[in-house]
Amino acid sequence: MISKNKLNVIQNMNKKTFKQWFALMVLLLVGTMGTQAQSLKVADFVATPGEQTDVNIELTLGSLTAVYGVQTDLVLPTGLTLVGQPAVVSGVMGTDPTLNYNATNGRITLFSTAGSSITADGPVVKLTLAAAADFTGGELKLTGSRLTTTIQAGETTVGDCTAQ
Repeated sequence: MISKNKLNVIQNMNKKTFKQWFALMVLLLVGTMGTQAQSLKVADFVATPGEQTDVNIELTLGSLTAVYGVQTDLVLPTGLTLVGQPAVVSGVMGTDPTLNYNATNGRITLFSTAGSSITADGPVVKLTLAAAADFTGGELKLTGSRLTTTIQAGETTVGDCTAQ
């Protein structure tokens, strides 16, 4: 038979163990919510043979509060071509964004000479793509993507993106 004192000790120990377990679970849940990864991706789109379509490159800040620059290499499948130059989505980086596109290697860079930043998730660059009449599909890729995470040019590498 268990004495009343021993029973109280066991119950208190169980309460303490439960509280510790509960606190650990809360910390684990809060910790995973705050570590969302940054990403750069191509928004869903449909490329119809013989037609043009606008496509956005979208940024997810994750746990960052601001991004001061975006760099990625655009790789298009055979039969899909860029019409004109990529464009900055209106209002993304204040009034002074600079967007450069190198047609030779597909490198897109977006930054602000005045130090403005991107502070919200969403589209940052707009592409107009034309699909050839015989276009049968393929993968549009963003490779070598980097985000400038501080005004002093600290960088974060983000994973490659493939859109089909």
